[in-house]
Amino acid sequence: MARVCRHGGRVVVVDVCPAPDKAAAFNTMEKLRDPSHSRALPLEELTALFLSAGLQHPRVDRWRMEGDLESFLARSFPLPGNEEHVRRMFANRSKTM
Repeated sequence: MARVCRHGGRVVVVDVCPAPDKAAAFNTMEKLRDPSHSRALPLEELTALFLSAGLQHPRVDRWRMEGDLESFLARSFPLPGNEEHVRRMFANRSKTM
């Protein structure tokens, strides 16, 4: 993105940035929910990518997105049986996520 951005332009990334201590559990859940998921980066890792590409330290804005689990799963692509596993993870989220 930095290579093709015009001088003075902006590179905008909108993504989930899990807390470092919860990233593994979050990524496990996301992979179950959508097998095409690779890995959500904690903010520190995402910031490091910006800096290693020669970009300035990014401005960070945060939003909290809320919704119910069933509508979340309805717009997902889990493999058969993984929906129930995700439901169990959310039920036990104080321990994992």
